[in-house]
Parts: sequence; C-alpha cells; structure tokens
Amino acid sequence: MKQLLDAHNHPGSEFLFPSICNGTCPEDWSLLKRIREESAETIFPYYGLHPWFLDDYESGWLDLLTEYLNYPETAGVGEIGLDRARGNIPLNLQISVFSRQLEMAVEYSLPVEVHCVRAFGLCTDILKDIYIPSGLPFLIHSFTGSVEVMEQMAAMGGYFSFGPELLLEHRDKLRKVFKETPLDRVLFETDSDSPDARTHLLKTVYLKGAELRGIDMDALQEIILNNGKVFTDRTAFGQGPS
Repeated sequence: MKQLLDAHNHPGSEFLFPSICNGTCPEDWSLLKRIREESAETIFPYYGLHPWFLDDYESGWLDLLTEYLNYPETAGVGEIGLDRARGNIPLNLQISVFSRQLEMAVEYSLPVEVHCVRAFGLCTDILKDIYIPSGLPFLIHSFTGSVEVMEQMAAMGGYFSFGPELLLEHRDKLRKVFKETPLDRVLFETDSDSPDARTHLLKTVYLKGAELRGIDMDALQEIILNNGKVFTDRTAFGQGPS
C-alpha cells in the first residue's frame, strides 16, 4: 500500500503518515518546530495565526512568525483565514491579519492552508487581491463550500481538503461537492492532534473517498500524493523572501 498523506493536522505525538502539520499560535509553533526536528521528513510544518486566537496575540506575533518562516524546513503558512462563526473576533481584525499573512506567504514564496467558515466570498476577494497573482497554490482545508464556490476557487488555482465529515451519512451536500471536485485538486485530512485519531480517521477517510468516487484505493492514494507535492516541496517555489 502506498503512503497516505494527511493534508491538514495539528501538533501532537507520533506521526505515522506524512503530514502537513499546521501551527495555529506561537505556543503551537514552538511545539511544531520541536516535533519537526524529532521527526525529520515525516512532517511538513506550516506556521500561521489562526483567526480563533487573534485576541490573544495582539502584538509581537508578526516578528515571531517571520522568524519561523525563515527556517529552511518551513513548508508553508497556515492555518490562517476567516471565520464568521466566531462573533467574538472582529471581522476587520480577521481580515487585517489574514491579509498580512498572505502577503508574507507571497514574500517567502510559500503555499497557504486556509480556514474559511461562512466567508467564502470575502475570502475569495482577498485571495484574488493579494495571493493569486503570485501563482502559488492554496488549500481550503475542511472545505464546506458549494459546487459553485469550489469551481470558482479551482479556477483560481485552489485545492480542497476533505476530512471525517465525508463519513457522515447526512452530509449529502458535502459529498456532492466532493464528487464534483476535480480529482487533481483533492486532498484528505484529519484536522486532529491525536495520533490514534489521525491513524484511524485517515485510513477511513481515504476508503470513503475511494468509494464515493468509484476509484481504486491505490490509484486514489497516488493521485493524492501527487496533488500534495505542491504543498510539501518548498523548492518548487524558491526559498526565502523575494
């Protein structure tokens, strides 16, 4: 069996599969860096300030994030984005921090992993304005948008990661979107920091994905590994600030 790539998870012990691991705040970043040093090439670290935690880090985060983006093993910027379901975090603050991190990703020629909840129109506009002209790839993790949003973002160069929600029988709309997403833009994720959950969920999500798309499991794994290369190979876009 080919390797399974987990396109979006979080720092925790024991990474049994190649993982794009997202730090979400300064405490997370330091943990992720240490885990990466211990796990060598199993982990592809992404560093970013998550919209949920903006109130906790009003200053100082930008200089620290710059330091992490300068590490040669850094593979991308994430998890960053917008979340309108979090009413306690002002939207204008979310927009400002998201935009600044996209600018940094462009400066360092790094791909991004994006958290987007109830903000696809706004997210699309910001990506178009700041990030898309760079030609760098972006991943919408745990994608929950419509077919129309998927098609618009795919035309912009977007990729889409699907996770354990695919296992839920009542998520008909999500499954429909998944089945209509071009296979060369699909990735799978666990969005977990638990090694047990990552191991069980990832295999199960891949199997469900193969079933829903009517494709052989080995063939699907090969497609996903190939799709993931643009998010795991920093040398594809150059290194350091441009």
